[in-house]
Amino acid sequence: MAIETQPRPRVPQFTHPQIRQRPHARRLPHVHVHLPSRREAGAEALAPAAAPNFALIGLELLVGYEWLVSGVDKLLIGTFPDTLGGLLTQSLSGGQLPGFFAAILRGLVAPNAVPFGYLIEWGEILAGLGLIAAALSELARPWIERGGAGQRAERNRYRRFHRP
Repeated sequence: MAIETQPRPRVPQFTHPQIRQRPHARRLPHVHVHLPSRREAGAEALAPAAAPNFALIGLELLVGYEWLVSGVDKLLIGTFPDTLGGLLTQSLSGGQLPGFFAAILRGLVAPNAVPFGYLIEWGEILAGLGLIAAALSELARPWIERGGAGQRAERNRYRRFHRP
């Protein structure tokens, strides 16, 4: 099977006097860079973990607590999903909301106020729990990285069954 080759059509040249044609760029050689993985580098080559930022952890705990209390309060009172429709109509009648948000509230949220009320309740509770869990795990990170209770429990298990 023969392949017929045809000459390439020529690219038209610029003839405008103010536009210069640039020379073709040279091809540069490809450089391979090998970055060692964590296994290759070894644990001693890795930088130690930074100390936790206690100010941000405290802020995260406070915000998580507020979200959790707000969600639990709405859940325990029990009337929030039913009263959300009335709250939305009051805020829409005030005329203080931008048009885009008012259209979303009128068209989507107000007709489905009860399901959105339940979503708000549980969303606040879950967000609060997530923020508190993240802050506590950040506080426990240095202890866990040093070995924490897991390493100690493993030693005790070994001693219990392998006494000299």
